[in-house]
Amino acid sequence: MERFNYRAYIKSSGEVLPVYGVNKDKVFIDSLDSPEHGKNIFDADDCILLRYTGFQDKNGNDIYEFDVLAEYGVVRFLNGSWVAGQIGSLVYLYAVHEESQIIGMSEPY
Repeated sequence: MERFNYRAYIKSSGEVLPVYGVNKDKVFIDSLDSPEHGKNIFDADDCILLRYTGFQDKNGNDIYEFDVLAEYGVVRFLNGSWVAGQIGSLVYLYAVHEESQIIGMSEPY
């Protein structure tokens, strides 16, 4: 099975983990054949899925929703486009991702 291009923000712990799969009730962090399977299954209500933007920063790191980029700010999907920054000073991610660097992650709302 192909890995989803999502990360999960686990509300109860504040962890951010890669997602292997989801269903209506659960978010799966490991594959079915993983030795850790069963330990990393979370209730969907305790997770916020963070989408992959399709872009990488200047270091080759995948950029996800709510990542914070140096000089630009928080990455969001707004009006059909990936953008970074605050309302009033937004930049399109496609225009700046190759010069940007992820410096952290904003807590999802």
